[in-house]
Amino acid sequence: MALTSSDRQQIQQSINAYCHIVDYGEPEAVRALFTDDMVFAVPASGQVFKGIDAFIKVLAARRERRDGMRHLIVNTVISEHESAVTSSAYLQLIRVERGVPQLAKLARYVDEWTCHSGQWRIHSRRMEE
Repeated sequence: MALTSSDRQQIQQSINAYCHIVDYGEPEAVRALFTDDMVFAVPASGQVFKGIDAFIKVLAARRERRDGMRHLIVNTVISEHESAVTSSAYLQLIRVERGVPQLAKLARYVDEWTCHSGQWRIHSRRMEE
């Protein structure tokens, strides 16, 4: 599978958009970034979210709590494989309490991508700690 520079830009933009959406946006907007049958796994906590509707509910509940979290993504690597496209990016999760930022978590997102009608979407995301 040969990725074009446009494909790579679209994937990187989606990774970045995710952070803005979960921190400040409408949870429903993640629908444009993930496949309907997506899976988001957090092995360290045993959490697995299956399907975009279930994931949106989780994000909406988090937004209601206004937990002050900020997602920072760095060192993204997008890789082509014979039958798959993956990305890996370091995550710094910052919690802001009473105006003071605190590092809440260091992790890595490992994503598997699929292309639907010219749009790259995340089929699976794993948060590795």
